[in-house]
This record gives sequence, C-alpha cells and structure tokens, in this order.
Amino acid sequence: MRFYSLIKISFIILIFGSLSCRKSIPEPLVESFSSNLSIINDEFNGVEVVIAGAKGLHLAVAFNRRLEDGTLLVMQKSVSESLPVICADQEGNNWDIFGYCTSGPREGEKLSLLSSTVGFYFAFNSIYGGVEIYNGEAADPAISIPESEDWLVDAEYVFVAGSFDAIPSVEEANFEIYRSKDYLSEAFHVALDDRITVVNVNGTIRAYPHNILTRHEVVNDEIDGVPITVSFCPLTATSYCWERGSTSFGVSGMLYNNNLILYDRESESLWSQIMGLSIHGEKIGEQSQAIRTFETTFETFVNLYDFRADVMTLETGYVFSYEGNPYVEYDFYDDFLLAPLIYQDDRLLNKERVLAIVVNSECKVYPLSAFN
Repeated sequence: MRFYSLIKISFIILIFGSLSCRKSIPEPLVESFSSNLSIINDEFNGVEVVIAGAKGLHLAVAFNRRLEDGTLLVMQKSVSESLPVICADQEGNNWDIFGYCTSGPREGEKLSLLSSTVGFYFAFNSIYGGVEIYNGEAADPAISIPESEDWLVDAEYVFVAGSFDAIPSVEEANFEIYRSKDYLSEAFHVALDDRITVVNVNGTIRAYPHNILTRHEVVNDEIDGVPITVSFCPLTATSYCWERGSTSFGVSGMLYNNNLILYDRESESLWSQIMGLSIHGEKIGEQSQAIRTFETTFETFVNLYDFRADVMTLETGYVFSYEGNPYVEYDFYDDFLLAPLIYQDDRLLNKERVLAIVVNSECKVYPLSAFN
C-alpha cells in the first residue's frame, strides 16, 4: 500500500489542477420541476430492473421489478398520480420514488432494492474495472484484482490522506421540518440548487444536505429505532445509506480509487463506500444492509415534501462554515483527480453524472442525460 503524506497529496492536487485541460463539464440545462420522468424496463446480469429518472429533477432511482411471488412487472410512467409516485404497472399498481406501492392491488408492498446510487462515471468504472453503459459502447475486458489475504481490493490503489476522524463525522444530527412560508424574508440554510440525500426508514423521511456532508462525509443517525449511517464522498459524488447495527462509522482518511473508505468503530475494519463492503480487517467480506434513499436537489425535495419531511440543520456540534461547495473547481475540471485510478477509459466524461446499479458484483451505468 502506498502511504502519502498530506503534503504530497497537496502536491498531487496542484499537478492535476495544472494539467486539467482535456475537457470541462458543460453547464447543466435549466429545466423546470415539471420535467417528465423517463421509465426504463431493463435487464442486467440476469436481473430485471426498472430505472426511473428525470434530468430536470436531478434524480434517478432503480429497483428490481420481479416480485417475490415471481410476477414480472412492466413499468410505465404513472399518469393518474403525481410525484412522488413515479410509475405504474400492468396490474394497475402505482409505485413511488422509494419503491412502495401507493395504490392498486398490491398497495403496501415494496419493490426489492438494488445497490444503486448517482455519482461520477469514473468512480464506478474504476472500482469495477469497466462497466456496461446503457445505450453505450462496450467496455474493454475487465481487469483482475490481485489476490490478497488481507485486502479485497488492490491495496496498491489505497491511498492514505489522513488519519481516523481527521474529517469528523456527525454523531448527533438535528432536524427541522422545512416550511416554505417560514423563509419568505430569510433564506433557508440549504439553497434550492444544492444537492441532498433523502432517506426513508419505515415511512419517516429525512434529508441530508450535501453542503453539510461535504464537510463531514459521514453522519451517524437513528430513525424510528433503526441506527443508520449516511455517507457522502465529494471526490466521487456518491452517497449511500446503510444500517450500522451496534457500531458507528467514521472517516478513515483513506481512499480507494478516489472513493471514501469508512471504518467502523467496533472493530476498526475498513469499508468501501461504493462497494458497501468491508475490504480489510476483522469484518472483511461483510456486506452492508442498504437503506432506501435517493439524491436530488433541494428544489425537487421541497416540491415533493414541503411540510412533510425533516431536513438536517447546521447544529452538528462543530463550528464549521457550511456555505457553498468547497469542491466546485474539482467538480468542474474533468481530469482533476486526487490520485491515479486502477482503470480508466474515455467512453464518458470522468465526471459525467450517472446512475449506477450493481448486480452480482457487476456494474451498469445510466447517464442522467438519458433521462430527458
């Protein structure tokens, strides 16, 4: 494993910044909240999936569309109900953005979760050694990961940029219900175009703003008695939520292919955020239990859940400035990466936003540009 000091990491940032001239990310199109959803019925690696997304709403979600009783649902855009209902099936059921059936013969049932999230293309392509792209070119042959008794990943691409908890996680998150009428004269602490991660546990919905997550990367929370960890990696633009059991998680100070590595405080095992897997330590090989979540902008969230869902506040226990995005230049320059990647290609821009699904350790991505 290559151990880099903070000084060397800073030097890498400067070098990459000076050479970042291949491409830049184009400005997003301005689209309204009423932008239409696109529904994709697909199959990947033997699993039938449904992908729903809207570029104008800055969101995309994925579910398994084969039910436990064997029924294969064919989805289309729901026309009888409005968001957060997103699709309907051939039986007359309507399904919402978290995969719950809101009306119809199967009301109350849930679609099975897929491992999925939105993030930068390079993140998934590098970790999975080449991904399938929806309506895109085929990948080069997948690379092989060197075998190791101690690591489930190639330790040569694990970089140490700091120590455990050098970036402090939030242990006592506070929330308030957003009500648009309360902020007519004074701005809310989340801008409308800021991104957020929205989590649903047993019908309780909470939003975790990225202007907070970029500073802490990990939030340990509890919803309806369920201990959870919400994580966000600003270098790969990926957010995940999983059950944390009796432990809590922190920022390890390490990266794998530029992606966040967490550690659990019970065993100090290391966990890959994107893989949702312990990759080193006592719990090596253990898989996390995903929680229903999606990412969008605060504007979309407000239109969906005004008066009905909690938003994390700036009362984190730390005296930080949470204004703006400290990674705005990093996000803009396509070749601006902190550390080398184990695998890279030019089929898409490095930092094009995609929805990635993982089925049986293989990955497929859907560019958000496909949801027009």
